[in-house]
Amino acid sequence: MLSILKKELADFSELSSVRTNINTIYRELESENYDKVIQICDLSIEKCEKVKEKAITSKNEEIANSMFVVNAYCKVMKCYSNYWNKILEGKYKDSWVDLQDTINNLINVTKFMENQTEFGISEFNSHLNELEKLYPYSIFASSEMVIETKECSICGKSVLDMDCIHIPGNLYWGQMAAIICKDIVFQAVALVEHPMDKRCVIEISDDYRTDKEKFKLLHYFVENNTNPLKLFTVTETHKYYYNEKYHKYKRNDPCPCISGKKFKKCCGENKYERRPHFHIELKDDIRLRPLLITSES
Repeated sequence: MLSILKKELADFSELSSVRTNINTIYRELESENYDKVIQICDLSIEKCEKVKEKAITSKNEEIANSMFVVNAYCKVMKCYSNYWNKILEGKYKDSWVDLQDTINNLINVTKFMENQTEFGISEFNSHLNELEKLYPYSIFASSEMVIETKECSICGKSVLDMDCIHIPGNLYWGQMAAIICKDIVFQAVALVEHPMDKRCVIEISDDYRTDKEKFKLLHYFVENNTNPLKLFTVTETHKYYYNEKYHKYKRNDPCPCISGKKFKKCCGENKYERRPHFHIELKDDIRLRPLLITSES
């Protein structure tokens, strides 16, 4: 549905300003002007809402639904610019939420695109997945609950009501149908590796390391690359590292763990520890081509 941006529609001339804005967003993002991108995205989101309202008034559901996708695309650029502002400020923990917001909005775009090679969508999706690997998060909290009532966000009826014709995840006049959960009873919190929402991260309460220490891999990446459109891959391997805390102990010394054994027969066996090692390979840039116009009456 993003392909609507490549068309000149006589009845929706306002689309031309949205298209111009997105071309400007591309240029400003390439120039790393994130505050400018955010400003233009806000203007574009407002314009999308106005075009959608006009489409609803003129009974054109296709245009209204297309504006939902264009709106989501603008939100991708806005959230991604917020993300880079955070990591350049060293706010690595806060940046995780902006990264998840970017991913969620991109899902709303890809769901309604047949050709994901356009608009840099497939490259952007791969790029965001690699950015996630730079964070130390692997375990997340996921709520277990009992939901007594489920209503449709479009018609307000129960999702079990035969009169509700709306399918969750589908678009209806510029709105995505969703299930509204009510009368919720929380049962427990589960620790999982792959939740639908990764915002609830698990951290050690007495971890007093600085953000640079906690997010060592992300900090290294930012120090060596500030190009927001640079594609890269993260490969995890393992290496053996010398454990410096055992440096002063000789093989036949009593083990410092007070086991009564010699160092070589106890903790000395862990003098070299197997730890994760990450290799980052920088590649080409994401290709955000200017939008070209084809006429359509």
